[in-house]
Amino acid sequence: MKLQGLRRRPSFGRRMTVALGALATGGVLVLAAVTTGVATAGTASGPTGRPHAVEESYTCIPLGVAAYTTRIHVRCAAFSGGNLYYAVPTGDGAHADRVLHVATEAMASGRPVTVWYDPSDTSGAAIGCDPSNCYLLLGIDM
Repeated sequence: MKLQGLRRRPSFGRRMTVALGALATGGVLVLAAVTTGVATAGTASGPTGRPHAVEESYTCIPLGVAAYTTRIHVRCAAFSGGNLYYAVPTGDGAHADRVLHVATEAMASGRPVTVWYDPSDTSGAAIGCDPSNCYLLLGIDM
């Protein structure tokens, strides 16, 4: 099933490294989000701590945001019918909180978000993210 809105990009970690490197001047690091000032991401190797073989992005119209004991997930409208879910484990509370903030703000304001994920990573099943319609979220941007 090919979804509209998918596009392959360089690794999110690589894009952040280049962006931050370009903003570092005179030993002072200035952090800025170019698009809207709101973005969050995991480490370069993501929340699972493993390097990502393939990283893809998806433009999501958030329909819902939910907080569970083991995960935070964002429910997105799918272009081909049904819903897609993008989840982040709550084990990294700071990252989960940032995802929750960005997704909730986007939903409340009616704005789309871009989510980054590894389509081959099915380890989300351990936190209740069904691999048939849910992906572990590596980054979110509004």
